[in-house]
Amino acid sequence: MNQIWVALMTIAFLIFVCFLVYVLLELRKSARALTDFLRTTEGSLKPTLEELQHTLKSMRQVTDDINSVTADIRLISGSARDIGQNLKKISMLLNEAGS
Repeated sequence: MNQIWVALMTIAFLIFVCFLVYVLLELRKSARALTDFLRTTEGSLKPTLEELQHTLKSMRQVTDDINSVTADIRLISGSARDIGQNLKKISMLLNEAGS
């Protein structure tokens, strides 16, 4: 009876070892696949990130240019308003002088 239990335990242990070896081999394959995926992803992300940085710099420059143009338009608008007010004053003075 003891020999049967020892034989069953030995068979169960061998099955467990085979299963453990299979699991370890699958983990190894998965680790390799993950490593390959990470290398590929890293290789494609670097150029993408560089392009993104270049795009952000370009957008920042465009925004700065727009701010500069907006400031110039405000200056021109203020000058046009001043000219309009001066013309109105001159017109009023001419009307008073003509009356």
